Amino acid sequence: MIRNDKELRETARLIGDKLQDVTNYLGDRNCDEGSIRFPTGYIRPVAYQRNSYDFIRNNTLKRNISYCILGTDCG
Repeated sequence: MIRNDKELRETARLIGDKLQDVTNYLGDRNCDEGSIRFPTGYIRPVAYQRNSYDFIRNNTLKRNISYCILGTDCG
């Protein structure tokens, strides 16, 4: 369990380093053993974004924009 900001920084750095190690090892190939589960709630459901665009009448456009915006949860 993280108890303070210093431990938070250290943990975030370690996770980032290990994630980079996985990426470097896998390169362009896919491998089930390299799959990483994001914590629940880290990436919001598409409905969360879709509901923000009620002013858009075209449902396909609204859905596509919503999926594109989800990428901001990861960066």
